[in-house]
Amino acid sequence: MIKFLVAFILMAIDIPVMLKKNGRFDILPDFIGFVIVLYGYYKMRVQLRKKGFLKKENFKRYDVIFISTVVLFVISYVQCLLNMFGKIEIYNNNGKLIIYVLFYLLQDIIYIMTVFLFVEFLDITWMEEKTFPTVIMKNIIKVQAVLIMLEYLSLFVFEPAYILFFLGQKVAEFIFAFYMIVSNTTYKHVLGTYDK
Repeated sequence: MIKFLVAFILMAIDIPVMLKKNGRFDILPDFIGFVIVLYGYYKMRVQLRKKGFLKKENFKRYDVIFISTVVLFVISYVQCLLNMFGKIEIYNNNGKLIIYVLFYLLQDIIYIMTVFLFVEFLDITWMEEKTFPTVIMKNIIKVQAVLIMLEYLSLFVFEPAYILFFLGQKVAEFIFAFYMIVSNTTYKHVLGTYDK
């Protein structure tokens, strides 16, 4: 679980460095976070199969989560390259960042869907052990989804509110990460119990 926490922090924190020709580079790029998540999924699958937690009916759900994370990796990697060369900020007649919004909106939709499926996967896999506070985690994801929607709408309706929704979404992300930390201890305890 600690791998997922590190990945969430990488994805939540952006430290952009300005480059020539309107380009910028994020010192903590999201695609590295997605690589860590993919590795975490792989390790988790190995552990769950070894302990007998992962049942056949959960394989499809797991595969959807894995594939959507690969898609997120590709999107975030392309975004990183486009940002470096200043190609993503293409304005329309009103001066709005249409390409920027569509690119990041697509990533955020897939991200929210993937995290929600992941929490459902945890819920089903450890239903009896109650290892994870999945109800709280799902509610945080729903709040994030609403804040992300408001964040993008505010770019076209009331731009000053954008920063407020953006910060709110980041706070929700860190609260989710907190529950990942809490869950990490329980997760290790449950796996350790099955070692005996």
